[in-house]
Amino acid sequence: MNQTNLTQKNLYYLLGLAGIIIVFIIFKIPHLSLPFYWDEAWPFSHAVHKMYENGLSLLPDAIPTEISRGHPLLFHFLAAAWMKVFGTSLVAINAFPLFLSVLLIISIYLFGKKFLSKDAGLLAALIFCLQAVFLAQSSFLLLEVMLALFGIWTFYFYLTKQRIWYIVFATLLMMTKESGIVVVAVLGAWEIVRLLFLNKTYKTDTKRFLLNILIIVIPVFLVAIYFVVQKIIHGWFFFPLHVDFMSFTPGIIKTKFFIILNFIFFAQGRYIITLLILIALVVHLFIRKSKFIESKWEVMSLLTLFILAFAVFSSLNFLSNRYLLITLPPLTLIFAHLMIEAFKLMRGLLVLAIVMSVVILVIFNTKKINNHDDNLGYIDQVKVHQKMVDYCEQENLFDKSIYSHFLMRVNLTSPYAGYLSDTNKKFKQVVHEFSEDVDYCIFSAIEYYPVFDSVKLAAELETVKEFRKNTAWVTLYKVISPQAPIDTAAKALYEKRVRFYVDKIKKDSEWLKMVKKKAGKKNIPLDSMIRLDAIYMVEQEK
Repeated sequence: MNQTNLTQKNLYYLLGLAGIIIVFIIFKIPHLSLPFYWDEAWPFSHAVHKMYENGLSLLPDAIPTEISRGHPLLFHFLAAAWMKVFGTSLVAINAFPLFLSVLLIISIYLFGKKFLSKDAGLLAALIFCLQAVFLAQSSFLLLEVMLALFGIWTFYFYLTKQRIWYIVFATLLMMTKESGIVVVAVLGAWEIVRLLFLNKTYKTDTKRFLLNILIIVIPVFLVAIYFVVQKIIHGWFFFPLHVDFMSFTPGIIKTKFFIILNFIFFAQGRYIITLLILIALVVHLFIRKSKFIESKWEVMSLLTLFILAFAVFSSLNFLSNRYLLITLPPLTLIFAHLMIEAFKLMRGLLVLAIVMSVVILVIFNTKKINNHDDNLGYIDQVKVHQKMVDYCEQENLFDKSIYSHFLMRVNLTSPYAGYLSDTNKKFKQVVHEFSEDVDYCIFSAIEYYPVFDSVKLAAELETVKEFRKNTAWVTLYKVISPQAPIDTAAKALYEKRVRFYVDKIKKDSEWLKMVKKKAGKKNIPLDSMIRLDAIYMVEQEK
């Protein structure tokens, strides 16, 4: 192929990538003005704004632990720095994760181009852009996109043996979120696999093997400095609440593991990706009887090992679908390479398979099956919540006692969540427990607890206003007669769980020390602060 044709072909790939990114950005622009949702609303929007207000810092005490959740503060640091340059409007802030998302798409292409093929890189970028969890998270002020971005570059520099850059990006990865250590652990395990099965020279070159292991773990020692400082300042290495969410019960681990595998390989239309991967393997290995290029096979094996390792790690921790976003770039790269290798001599079938995959993924994204933050259904819930806050402002309910679920309480009171038209004018009596003093109730499609049904049955409520869109809804009730609203059994169970966490906090010296600090900062009695923390823990179970 002459130089002119090569340049022209490279231009086609760049135009293809540019087309993907342009369509993606156009699709996401309407989402930039949306208020924050779920963990964005609390604690991340608060944490980033506090970093912006207090000054940029990576030290563990730069912002309060109840909003940092003990995470390393690189994301908050960069987001606050972005705000210093581009402003504090919703559009400006949401543009930060969108910028990271564009970088991630480009990175997937570059990774595929380097280690697999340009075709694989471009196809992987396209299929990844159609993942529902990415389309949702790509404008969320959360950690997952940045974690995936640094993760793929950590793999990239490890595979290209650029040791300094590997150390830099592996450190950035783990300073984004603790779960980044899975990437480093997998690379260490991969070195052992190479020693035992793949690289014969390793067995006679112990120094080289040990040097590679040392390079791999250097970022762990660097990031450990942060957690040692955190231990000195706060009395714990990892946020006690998150540690408490971990479970090592075999039955729970097994159940979570299969839920996670289902999400990675089958949910949100990814069943077509998994099915085509299996078909491609059969075609390539048994029908065409071809072998993979060894270097490419090793890359795919490493990516597969990471997906499985991250699934195991996630099985031990609190489970949220969005946490699994980091596994999808490897999955789409594996899919793209196998499809192109298996069907490169059958272009018609390849085009048909790609079109079928795109159509199925697009159809899923139009369904909006729920209102969680792992799919586009969240948009509807945000919009009805915004309408409800607007309505309450118009009706001048600022001094009324309003009983609602956690997220709506944040929406009505937070100056950072983005729902209030005037952040200096907040709703003053938004409560988490129903009582005779409550004037209004707000219930919605998310965080709908059984106790709300007890309130509806026991108290006389009048529907004042309701907003609905697809599966999203929110309803405002006026309390006509607040009679014994809470079911005795439900209240007893609730109080039992609160007492459980109260006792747990008092017995855990490090947790108790943290609560004492919070009580001092808020200038409230220690017992009250302990109960508030216990109530928060109970609400996280729901």
